[in-house]
Amino acid sequence: MSTPFLLIYGYPEATPVGAALTKLLRQANIAYHHLSSLLLDKLIGDIVNELDNIANNAARQLTADSPLKSNDTPIVNNTETAANPALPTNQTDINGQNNEPTSSFEYSLSKSCDSHPFILFCNMDKSLVMQLLTTFSQNNVRPIPLKAVLTENNRAWTVRQLITELKNENAYINTYQKLRQGVALLEDLDRTTYTSSSWHNLQEAKFAAKKLLENYQDNRLSDLEQALKQLTSAYFSLQTLVD
Repeated sequence: MSTPFLLIYGYPEATPVGAALTKLLRQANIAYHHLSSLLLDKLIGDIVNELDNIANNAARQLTADSPLKSNDTPIVNNTETAANPALPTNQTDINGQNNEPTSSFEYSLSKSCDSHPFILFCNMDKSLVMQLLTTFSQNNVRPIPLKAVLTENNRAWTVRQLITELKNENAYINTYQKLRQGVALLEDLDRTTYTSSSWHNLQEAKFAAKKLLENYQDNRLSDLEQALKQLTSAYFSLQTLVD
């Protein structure tokens, strides 16, 4: 079996995440190789084959007892707090969160992937991948939102294509979760508090969102984005009854 190793793009060792990530890999005796942006349009299979052929030279591998720099320590990020379940009052989406750009255009295949770091687990079985992910989590090495396991399918993709696919998947999942949370937050609203017309508009938007959620695998990212936009607009357009 080929030697397991990690392909790393966009996490230089001079950065906090990069330093913590590569330290843990050295401690686990896992080889790693930093990808240059010059390789974004090269096939992943070609890159992996080259590294498999010259693993000892091209894939840097250090053991746990190798000398470490004095500042080469894991970085502990601030603990993420749970979102406030209360309904928003003046935020940009129904969940009270500021939206990051997730339009289909922004997630199209483009040069924009240059700024999106990712890691690729190569020549590893599921147990080793899970072991490394657990180690990263336990040592607060995060966030690493874009990650994948080498497969026969993505061997035929360029690095740029894989990053774009991962971005699209993340955008889809994040938008789906926001839509699901938004629908749930609206279930406890008291209809007697609002005018019939504004309540009707909200119910229509909620019904459309629920239909998408029930068949989420058949939807496009743009469908979910539009439903979230309409649901958010309907919520903030609710008009209260005047006594």
